[in-house]
Amino acid sequence: MKIVLWKQDNGVVAYTVPAPGFDVEHIAKTTTPKGKPYYIVDKDVIPKDLTFRNAWELDESGTPDGVGEA
Repeated sequence: MKIVLWKQDNGVVAYTVPAPGFDVEHIAKTTTPKGKPYYIVDKDVIPKDLTFRNAWELDESGTPDGVGEA
């Protein structure tokens, strides 16, 4: 399963998990805030323990998969 990651204005990494049957590319464009680069990754990159979720970092050194339009 693929998910969408992007960085919020406050620096916290946000993510969207598309519902089964929805196109992850479409969900990424329509749920990521306008102008924010997003990355589509395997769900397995998200830690199962969300205790330190606000400390997650997003490696933005690569090319994003797109830019939000929401």
